[in-house]
Amino acid sequence: MSERALRIYLALNYPLAVLGDKTLLTGIKQDHQNKSLYYITGFFEHGSTVLSFVYYGNVSGSSIANIDNWHTFSYPLSNNTNLYGPSISCHNSNVKIVGNYINDNQAFGCLYQGTLEGKGVWKTIMPNKAINCICHSAMGNLVVGNYTISVLGKAFIYNIKKDSYQDIIIPSTKNITAYGIWKNNKHHYTICGGVLTDNQAAYIVDYNSKNKRFSNFTIYNYNKLSVTHFEGISGQANEYSLISDIIENNKDQIVAIAHIKRKSNGAFSKRAKWDLISVPNQQTSGNSIANTTVIGVSATATDPSTNGYISIVI
Repeated sequence: MSERALRIYLALNYPLAVLGDKTLLTGIKQDHQNKSLYYITGFFEHGSTVLSFVYYGNVSGSSIANIDNWHTFSYPLSNNTNLYGPSISCHNSNVKIVGNYINDNQAFGCLYQGTLEGKGVWKTIMPNKAINCICHSAMGNLVVGNYTISVLGKAFIYNIKKDSYQDIIIPSTKNITAYGIWKNNKHHYTICGGVLTDNQAAYIVDYNSKNKRFSNFTIYNYNKLSVTHFEGISGQANEYSLISDIIENNKDQIVAIAHIKRKSNGAFSKRAKWDLISVPNQQTSGNSIANTTVIGVSATATDPSTNGYISIVI
């Protein structure tokens, strides 16, 4: 385990937020063309009003307070939309955004493809026989998420181009979630989340979208007594940074980046290097990561507000 020396923590709240409101940051991607700009998804709660948004701008300048940089989205004919992950096209300025919406107390997964100004199309994503569904992340032509059938929880992959679904099934696992996906090349993706085997652990696994096969499934725990879950993934040069929510002693919550290297044979190293993340004097959760930039939610016992935060690890 390790702990890097320098972190910068910044609040990132919806510009119209007042005391008692909640800004929940859920997903982040870096702009391909301008590395100082980011796409960040989330939702803002003011009383019973919920607004889902995509923020596009820098993470440390004046654009944060500019309402014009916060683009709100709502699935047609639904007044309750939650967005969880952005993805950006390398060829144009269009975005893919995934999440879910609620109708008649049922949760439906959804995908938006288009411009930040709302000139695009929505699609419902719902695996066969699903009761509730949530899409957590998208990259390339794939979406990952979870759904329920009766009381059973399942993880799935949705192929946007083929309009097809595939369950994520790993032998000897009792339950699995899919929260993050990273595109390595044309058909090679890496997926992360949580899995229940002998205990609750985080996992990383490769997926080939051409032959639909999984490989290099590897599990991780911050330590032997912790419950660990990967919330998001970012990759670069055969090394991956994964944001983790960790529970120790059945009560203490820790946020950490797990740095995992790929070995020369293609498999993942079984040992991760951990960097702790915590907003000073606040309860902290980690929700997504782009390189070493982390987003999540923080709060204190004395403040009724819930704040979005950004942590830049140097």
